[in-house]
Amino acid sequence: MNLLPFALEYHKAGLSVIPFSKVDGKVKFPIWEKYQLGQTEVDIKNLFSGEVDGICLICSNGIEAIDIDVKHDPCKTIDREFFDYVKMYSLGEEALKKCVIQKTKNAGWHIIYKTEISEGNQKLAHRAGSKEAVIETRAKGGLLFIYPTPGYEIKRGGICKIEKIEDSARDTLIRCAREMSTRDEIKQPERHIPNAFDITPGDDFNQQHDVLDTAEKYGWKVISRHGGKARLTRPGSQSGDVHASIIQTKQGESRFYPFTTSTQYDANKCYSPFSMYAIEEHRGDFKEAASALSKLGFGKSSGSVPGRTPEEKNDLISKALRTKYDFHAPIKKEDAILTLNVDGHERKVGGFGQIGIYIGHEKSGKSFVLSCTAASCFGPPQLGFTLDLRGKELDWYDTEQSEYFYNVNQQRIHQMAELRTNARNYSAFSLRRFSSVERLEIIEHRVKANKNLGVLVIDGLVDLMQDYNSLPETILYVNKLMSWSYDYGILILGVLHLNKGDGKIRGHIGSELKNKCDFIINVAKNECEYTLTNPASRYGEFKALTFTRDEYGMPVFNSNMPKSVVNYYEIENEFEDAPF
Repeated sequence: MNLLPFALEYHKAGLSVIPFSKVDGKVKFPIWEKYQLGQTEVDIKNLFSGEVDGICLICSNGIEAIDIDVKHDPCKTIDREFFDYVKMYSLGEEALKKCVIQKTKNAGWHIIYKTEISEGNQKLAHRAGSKEAVIETRAKGGLLFIYPTPGYEIKRGGICKIEKIEDSARDTLIRCAREMSTRDEIKQPERHIPNAFDITPGDDFNQQHDVLDTAEKYGWKVISRHGGKARLTRPGSQSGDVHASIIQTKQGESRFYPFTTSTQYDANKCYSPFSMYAIEEHRGDFKEAASALSKLGFGKSSGSVPGRTPEEKNDLISKALRTKYDFHAPIKKEDAILTLNVDGHERKVGGFGQIGIYIGHEKSGKSFVLSCTAASCFGPPQLGFTLDLRGKELDWYDTEQSEYFYNVNQQRIHQMAELRTNARNYSAFSLRRFSSVERLEIIEHRVKANKNLGVLVIDGLVDLMQDYNSLPETILYVNKLMSWSYDYGILILGVLHLNKGDGKIRGHIGSELKNKCDFIINVAKNECEYTLTNPASRYGEFKALTFTRDEYGMPVFNSNMPKSVVNYYEIENEFEDAPF
């Protein structure tokens, strides 16, 4: 086949090309690396002086091509999926109009363009069930079979008129290609688990969790959706760039597929919800993650409770026997340490060994009322509340606010208590930077280590959980809170949100704590007025109370309540933007 006229035409257009021949079914090329830097007309004539079987374009001077190899796709649909996906985005659709598009002999496609970005050949997408890439690039140092090689056909543009596209357009094409992957998931070992499970904790966790929900929980934000796919940007990114996608495995399961190297995940690998949990919560220690999930109730086994030794079983039975009722034993009186003054009458609210929750819609003032409750143990009553620590200590844990607003809130607690220095018998900690597992571990250590702890405040009860809609995890978590309150004789106070729609406490954790807690304080906001109600209490409900807040964010009571404590000294921080 005489391809010299075409080769000379390509040479005049500034392109570098070489011939190839087939010998015994194998493709043979001349030594061509030196031509990456350019060719002369003499070079072209020498290379194409005889009969050849085809012509190749050397990808140099910014030329790059996306090679879609349909033959490696078991479903043979990769080309239609890719083009349809690219056309969803204006940048992608405009980029295709500038590219040279060539159909290959195996019903594949070459999308050819010039770019300022200098990268080598890349494998962009794989399909489950195929070892070869279905989409890859031919870039610097690569070769591309081109028309008029038999079987190759130009469908748009011309090889002599390859246009340069913008970096953003090229990025769109590359990212769309990456999102076509449906690779087999890389299985992460759970290694040693206390007992043999019929369903492992990791598999059980995967069955109960959606991978997109898991990604969003850990800060990945959805940029766009298309069918079963989603495009995500990494946590903290303000650029709106796409750094990961949700793809399907050959088993039809959704998996998280990052292609950025700027996170703790390996790029271009599939991750299940369990894999993400292990990386986010246990620094990639899958053994530790599986054991932690086992303790939370994940995993199904036909055997006994995992990890229960004979000594532990005996200790458990002994504890249970010590609770046996004795008619002749005196009943230990439970005095309330948290009280509320209503119209001059003191009402009991909560005591040691109990659990109380403050509920309300977002920004309704729940945390503010809780801070008033805490402040009342160091200074004058706040909102009518008095909290008597009886010489014990109060620990406050903030799980969600930024460092600034955490400090503003703590400063306000001290101001309401009329303090000009750190409160005695009071410790506050910010746990926002820690994982939910680490938060629970930190608080549990403190509960067990501080023998003088009397009140435990958790501003964000759900933030100590992996999934507040997981019933097994919820039951174990609530049991842990009940155990803390009983074994250590502490009053636990915490905050929970109400659903926007039905007004119920959010998730399984809400339903379970509503049934198990000793009292509930509901906070509602109507414009600038707040209302306190007591929908449930072992001591009996108190009537609704109302209050407002002044310009400094301090409480101002209605006419039948004591005067507010406000502005005892100059307040340096502004409160207008605080998330109350």
